[in-house]
Amino acid sequence: VHETEIRMTAAQAIVLMESCGDMHETKRVGAVAKVLPQLTSVKEAQNLVKRVLSTSERFSLRIRLGALYFPLLGLPTNHYALDLSKQIDRQALIKLAEVAQAEKQFSKSRSGRGDTSQHGNWENFRNEWLDGKATILTSHFFQTMPQKGKLEFDYVSTSRPTRGTKPMSDRRYQQLVAQIARDSRTELRLPDRSMAGSRRRRSVGDRWELVRNAVRFRKFKKWIRDVKMAAEIVRCMPSVHNGKTETCRLLFPRLIDIEHFMEIFDALSFAEKQECARLLGWLNILNPQQPDRYYEFDLSVREEREAAKIFVKLAVTEPDDVTAEDGPRRTGWLTFEYTSDPSRGCAAVPAVRQELLQRVLCGTRLYL
Repeated sequence: VHETEIRMTAAQAIVLMESCGDMHETKRVGAVAKVLPQLTSVKEAQNLVKRVLSTSERFSLRIRLGALYFPLLGLPTNHYALDLSKQIDRQALIKLAEVAQAEKQFSKSRSGRGDTSQHGNWENFRNEWLDGKATILTSHFFQTMPQKGKLEFDYVSTSRPTRGTKPMSDRRYQQLVAQIARDSRTELRLPDRSMAGSRRRRSVGDRWELVRNAVRFRKFKKWIRDVKMAAEIVRCMPSVHNGKTETCRLLFPRLIDIEHFMEIFDALSFAEKQECARLLGWLNILNPQQPDRYYEFDLSVREEREAAKIFVKLAVTEPDDVTAEDGPRRTGWLTFEYTSDPSRGCAAVPAVRQELLQRVLCGTRLYL
């Protein structure tokens, strides 16, 4: 079955594993790793992992599959560092390309919004580097994929929940937070066994990795109800090792009310805000209906220039100090604070703000 064109459901995979004697605890992680790419959908993959593996075994599965784990389980938003000479990394890239193509086609034909990509090509790949040189990942790259090389990039999924999606309840959310704390305390007490015979205690980076993994793997595709839940988790994370910005990246695709993401953004330090925008993209996080804050845009960067155009449009229709006669320049830095405060002679124009939603991710049309 492994590496064939055979496709199956989670139930069929379990029957196959049972018939092959692979349900024993010493074998099932390896068996799931082999059969997972053959399942018919992300939902079936999630069902198989939840029904067969314990939490600790899911960690083992993550290690075994490497980067392939994330697109297979419907968690493609991540930072990827791939070695194209390794088969498992090539598999991960091919699977991610399939996800990217599906999301690209939806964005272009059914989302009801504009292009929010970094390069103006509707792709969700960002910040790409091949062997230390900046590159752009497109369908052509995957058709002529090199046999070796170090490829590093960020991927930000633009998929949104269907209309009427039920979020995690308050009770389940509190259970999740409590379980994360328990898992982290238990794991952090353990010595690092990666070095034979060593009792070395885990570094700060190791500790953050444990907390991050606990959040990531505890529940698959469990939608967080609102940014207040996400903000509570972000506040608890360390600033060192990009803890807060990595948590923002982790939680971003799970938010139902993504239009309020900037409330989380506002609680970050300036450096963290810049990193968060670099990882996720200004056009993915902005909401023209809630524009009031300080901004710095590098006009030599396409997506930041496109973000600046949103404020140019607002500035010429709403009384404010942000003005531009011919649109923003293509070089230099644009820094300003936007306000809708009536006491400062400002006034929002709701119709214009609603129209500008079509330029950002939170303006995506939701389907049943």
